[in-house]
Amino acid sequence: MGFDFDSATRRRLGYRLIDQIDAYFSSLPDRHVQLPADERTFGTLDDAMPEIGEDPGKVLDEICREMVDKGFNVPSANYFGLMNPTPTYMGVLAETLVAALNPQLATLARSQLASKIELETVRWIGERVGWPGAFNGTFTSGGNEANFSGLALALAAKFQKAVDDGIAVIGAKPVAYASAESHHSLDKSAGLVGIGRKALRRVAVNDDAQLDPGKLEQAISEDLAAERIPFCVVATAGTTNSGTVDDLVAISEVCRRHNLWLHVDGAYGAAAIFSDKHR
Repeated sequence: MGFDFDSATRRRLGYRLIDQIDAYFSSLPDRHVQLPADERTFGTLDDAMPEIGEDPGKVLDEICREMVDKGFNVPSANYFGLMNPTPTYMGVLAETLVAALNPQLATLARSQLASKIELETVRWIGERVGWPGAFNGTFTSGGNEANFSGLALALAAKFQKAVDDGIAVIGAKPVAYASAESHHSLDKSAGLVGIGRKALRRVAVNDDAQLDPGKLEQAISEDLAAERIPFCVVATAGTTNSGTVDDLVAISEVCRRHNLWLHVDGAYGAAAIFSDKHR
């Protein structure tokens, strides 16, 4: 069967998927997180690539069954492992619409409303943060890409010639700082932007599991004495392990004294800015 379905087939499959999703949402208060240990399978799929497509209804039912009944159900009310929430149903519908439209967001001329929605939503975030003036940015696929983007921006801001000529023109070793509790994606990002994973200083935390501003100041002083070039501090608004929010005010004061870029990893806890009570 081909991929170009007629209207009746599209509607039939669409309603079938909606029914599957609705049943899944209804089951979440009592659904198991995963199968008992002796029933889980981790083997590879070794089927040969098919020459023709199977019946789409059959494939849809099988995929839903395998992913729901045998999958790892993070949205379940019984899951307490990490911070992953149950998706909002409007979000599910919006993702479906976006997948169908497949907008191109490279330029406003090509995307029109989609890019305007992104810019407006980013502006709303700036307003909730309390940013004084123009605010801009983009959405990323997740915290990993966001941390990489933050380090890349910090490098570009501190070492502008490096954008065209590479980090070799910096002349000395650039270093960045993050707490011992911050996300492991920062190490990968340091490697990917070219400064090397060893250039990320893991600073000790205090008794509240926050990045210790005093230890941060000490690490910066030691690097300056060794003729390295500090350029960025990463604070965390909600660590993955405990949800701890670093002392952003104290850390920003250290950054201001040393003219360092401050990147805040808020993938977990920064959504608190949308709460009038907790922000």
